Amino acid sequence: MQESTSHPSCGVHWCCCKWYLGVCLRFFPESLPTISCRPLQDILDDIVSKGNDHNVLIYLDFFSLDVEGAELDVLESIDWKRTSFGIVLIEADGSNQEKEKRILSLMDRTGYRFLYNRQRSLWFVHKDFSNIYKHLN
Repeated sequence: MQESTSHPSCGVHWCCCKWYLGVCLRFFPESLPTISCRPLQDILDDIVSKGNDHNVLIYLDFFSLDVEGAELDVLESIDWKRTSFGIVLIEADGSNQEKEKRILSLMDRTGYRFLYNRQRSLWFVHKDFSNIYKHLN
């Protein structure tokens, strides 16, 4: 994943859709501070392990991802052997069909079944969802 600190949106502007670049970024004043970007896995490790063992397995019930075009980069930063989710919702505005195909492929390879594309979002469920949540029946 590329890291950028050249703009207040830091790391998002280099991979976001043309609409975002053309409409939104022109409203950001240059005086806004830059924000350091980190891979999602590093953030999850810090939160879950609280600085201790970063080899702990991480499971979250629901994950919603909307990062203005950088969804694939964020997904590729996840260690899918250690981190999983019950339901995953990923923004997909249709502006980059090739990227959306790559997201579908990545999610399938990492153990998620595609449910549907609804309201500009791709919905996935963990392939073991019913086993994980069988105690709730």
